[in-house]
Amino acid sequence: MPRGLMPFLSLALPEKLHLNVERRGHATACGIICSTLSLTAGVSGPILDLFFVRSKMGRHAVIATKAMTQSLSHIMKIAYFGAFISIEGGSVHPALGAMMVLLAFIGTSLSKHVIARMNDESFRFWTRRTVMTLGFFYLASGVWTLVK
Repeated sequence: MPRGLMPFLSLALPEKLHLNVERRGHATACGIICSTLSLTAGVSGPILDLFFVRSKMGRHAVIATKAMTQSLSHIMKIAYFGAFISIEGGSVHPALGAMMVLLAFIGTSLSKHVIARMNDESFRFWTRRTVMTLGFFYLASGVWTLVK
């Protein structure tokens, strides 16, 4: 299934079938799906968002949970792909690693001010909009690739 369709299909599901990290078994499914995507496609954030967009968790709990999930995902990718790089005798330049850490800290620091001005309802609204916009761009990219 094209990844651009996932947000539209997920948000179209009826209430009793929608993805929700607070539901029994959904957190495990989320972990399996996101780990698999992270190691195969390199990105799992948009799918991770689908499990949180309809939850009743407050914005701070959502952000903290997703941050921990994404941090563990990055550690897993570093270990997994780092093993392949070291087997081949390659390495990652330390300046690149330092820059990635610095940018993560800057992004976290700047977003803190935006989140502080939001309430939980507007956070869910903008999260849903962001997920749908990403889905649209993924679909447009796929269509563009097909017609080129």
